Amino acid sequence: MKRICLILAVLTLPALIFAAGSGQQPAPASAPASASSTQGGYIRHAWWGNAVRDERTIAVAKLFMDQNPGVTVETEPTAWDGYWPKLNTQAAAGALPDVMQQDYQYIEQYNNRNLLVDLNSYAQKGVIDLSKWSDAGLSSGRLGGKLIALCIGTNAWGLGVDPAVLKQAGITIDDTK
Repeated sequence: MKRICLILAVLTLPALIFAAGSGQQPAPASAPASASSTQGGYIRHAWWGNAVRDERTIAVAKLFMDQNPGVTVETEPTAWDGYWPKLNTQAAAGALPDVMQQDYQYIEQYNNRNLLVDLNSYAQKGVIDLSKWSDAGLSSGRLGGKLIALCIGTNAWGLGVDPAVLKQAGITIDDTK
């Protein structure tokens, strides 16, 4: 059985808050269609990071649980170097987290192994509200016609220079071009 794996690039749990905004979670097959998050549930959430990210993400998990009584979020922080072996072991055992942070260098591999769920159906049912997501933001999570990731952060490359050091080295910067 596939688990719902929302693949996010930076901090993944905040995405759950918008999903819970309607007060509904995907209902089990035997539950009535009106089942809501107040009936309870269990979410495993995994990410890599450092102590600061861990602290902040766990705080968001607690906020989510406060706003969704009966829902338990089990947090699984791991350092980068141990994250991928742990995730691969969980994938092999058929026990991936429900929500996990992913990286673009691995996401296609997980998709090709049929380990990710297409989130389009959840958006069409109104379980996930994508109305405030930009097309560019959504396109970064599409692969093979499926929406397999919700990217909630980006990186921007930058370069800082010390003009005095460059001048000393005989390098000039022409910033008119």
